Amino acid sequence: LWCCHLTDAEGQRGVLNRIRGAYGCSLSKEDRLSRQVLISAAASDASIVMPLGSAANAKSDVWSFRKWCGALRYWGDAAAWGWVLEPQRVRATVEKFRYGRPMIDDVPWLHSGAEGRLPAAGTDADGAVKPSTVGQAQSYDLGYLAPFLAGQLRSLWADHGEASETCRGILGPVLNAVASGGVLELLLLACASDDATIRACVHESLSVIVAVSNLWSDAVQEQWGNDRMRLPFREIPQVARLLQYTRDSFEPPEDDADTSPPLPRFVASFLCAVLPALFQPSHFLYMELGLALVGSPSADPGDVPLFYRLLLAGQTMSHEARLW
Repeated sequence: LWCCHLTDAEGQRGVLNRIRGAYGCSLSKEDRLSRQVLISAAASDASIVMPLGSAANAKSDVWSFRKWCGALRYWGDAAAWGWVLEPQRVRATVEKFRYGRPMIDDVPWLHSGAEGRLPAAGTDADGAVKPSTVGQAQSYDLGYLAPFLAGQLRSLWADHGEASETCRGILGPVLNAVASGGVLELLLLACASDDATIRACVHESLSVIVAVSNLWSDAVQEQWGNDRMRLPFREIPQVARLLQYTRDSFEPPEDDADTSPPLPRFVASFLCAVLPALFQPSHFLYMELGLALVGSPSADPGDVPLFYRLLLAGQTMSHEARLW
């Protein structure tokens, strides 16, 4: 059902509300089709999501999402959004992360009605091997989640992006939820996404998170002459260092209008795995990982972080270190 077939504005809103209420931000076929409707409605231009021809040939500004990402709404019950994602779904997304997920779904059969052009059995519309039905329903779809988070964080920073006590009181709990509630994990992993627009959304989100974390930096404290500021959560220095480490690991874009190349997948996986350990001082690799972040300004794109050190570890927990 396409909303553009409805000429009545109230009818369109009603249909969109029903689609949004049933949408689960997953990779199931139903949700991927619903996602196209929701993003097309937010952008007021279906060509942004479904241009004529193949998605591989679509050329558009990778930063165009800034015009419509703020109009995306939380799936399901909007009152449930509190900057925290479902832990089971986050784990399912991390374990079977779709690096090749395109921002533009290439499903010509949807528009042409040519049933014979359906993707081959066992593959998705983008040609990738199709995961199990359970995995599809559990995993988050970065094609919606990435621009949604970018819009939410941009709006948050626009409203409260000041180094005042009031703004820090609002942003502190949000930063804590983002860092410990699965959002930052998926953003770090999506730094290796093959799609330039999804990476641009991720970079936009990370830039806001870095700016928020800097509100508790020593430089801000000296600038405003404040007394010792109370941290919103004790792990914020470690999270801030991880964000700086990630930022400095990107290679500069070739063009100002483009985005940085994707991080190597093993580097993104390392960054994603480090984050939960930073919230567990009792973790057997807590000190090792902390030293790795402060011992180097950035990750080496041609190396696997801590690979040989953990593989050849002579410590008591050597077996666990190898598994990690």
